Amino acid sequence: MKIITFDKGGRDQRVAQVAEGTAPRDFFYGTLDLTELGHDVERIPSGTSYGGIWGSCRQLVEALHSRITGLGLRPHRARQLKCRLQAAEVAISFTDGFSLSLGHAYHSEPRGMATLVGFFHRLCDIEDNAGRFCQAWVRRRIRRAVHRLDRLVFFGPADREEAIARYAIPREKTSIFIHGFDTEFWEPTGEPEGDFYFSPGQDPNRDFQLLADCGVDLPLHIHTSLPVRVKPGNRNIKLSHGNYYQSSLTDSGLRSVYCRSRAVVVPLQNVLQPSGYSVTMQAMACGKPVVLTRNRGLWAPEVLVNEKNCLLVPPGDSRALAAALRRLDGDSGLRGRLGLAARETVLKHFPHSRNMESLRAAIAGL
Repeated sequence: MKIITFDKGGRDQRVAQVAEGTAPRDFFYGTLDLTELGHDVERIPSGTSYGGIWGSCRQLVEALHSRITGLGLRPHRARQLKCRLQAAEVAISFTDGFSLSLGHAYHSEPRGMATLVGFFHRLCDIEDNAGRFCQAWVRRRIRRAVHRLDRLVFFGPADREEAIARYAIPREKTSIFIHGFDTEFWEPTGEPEGDFYFSPGQDPNRDFQLLADCGVDLPLHIHTSLPVRVKPGNRNIKLSHGNYYQSSLTDSGLRSVYCRSRAVVVPLQNVLQPSGYSVTMQAMACGKPVVLTRNRGLWAPEVLVNEKNCLLVPPGDSRALAAALRRLDGDSGLRGRLGLAARETVLKHFPHSRNMESLRAAIAGL
């Protein structure tokens, strides 16, 4: 089968790193497994520059449109790839913006091209975060685009259920992607535990400011590209810069910091997106206790159980967050028990094989 996948780029270098054992297989979402099974999988970055004067103008217009609406539409890029789409059987976008772009650009039936599969991390939050003056218009654009896709795949059950109701999507067109993790890469390294609490991430729905302001006098290391204000005199907070494209931490370095931390903290805003999924599962696979916000988008409420394999705190509650950190700091036995249960949880419920199972379910019958 000829399959085209669209992502935000940077995957080619990671393919070599995976082969060398210096990077995990997590963020290929099962496509490496499809290649190993003999399928022809072509990865195409969706964020490529257009080039030329007119291309630059189009890109500027698209960027301004995205800034206003948050939709992330790149219809010109989608139309540029028409010949590639006509030569493939299935086209899969792993980003919200380009999934909507495919639905926006291609709507004539029959299309004479690949079946279109859109993955969504935060579909309903796109509308919710749009300005009030354009929210109704954004809803109409989303509804039209998703109805033109052949299959919609959601990373979180809450986002899926809300999207089905909000945009009148036939349930049979949707599925859930259960993200599995490379537990042979994300594993305890045996490095000694330090005294700091680690909180990485680049998702705008992280609530690092809540963590910085919660008032605990414990060493906190926040690794993000998002703006965080540290009050004068808060010498216990260390900030380092990092995002998907540029970071002072390699995957191996990130694993080392997980393992050397006392615990990993994932503070989240109360959104429908399953934000914090990756950091939480990576840290748990490394056998670390995790303090996680129980927000609307919690991706596995039946699996992530407070005081059994993690500590869950309410969104926006700085006192509960501080209390959870102080409790962990004063109880090494609790840290050890939660860490052991955390790794067992990932091994049982989120092994890497879940990626291939979920991907196959997403394209079954297409």
